[in-house]
Amino acid sequence: MQTTPAQTERTLRTLGYRLSWRYQYSTGPGSGYSEKHLTAPDGVITGSAVGPSGELIVFVAPPDDPQNRLATFPSDCPSPTP
Repeated sequence: MQTTPAQTERTLRTLGYRLSWRYQYSTGPGSGYSEKHLTAPDGVITGSAVGPSGELIVFVAPPDDPQNRLATFPSDCPSPTP
């Protein structure tokens, strides 16, 4: 979740994940909507969820959206750097 959406898509597809992308638009503090994309949109990854068919849904927001919050590396995961 610390990579670009395009890099994330390449990595996760190589690992066999089924993906679904949601591009989020903020309409104000705590509100907005999302659009489904078939491929990774440009922006920053803000989160993920498991979809109803077992696919991994990845949420992406515009990099300049003042309401977006970059996803953080989970504290219980090993460090990505040696």
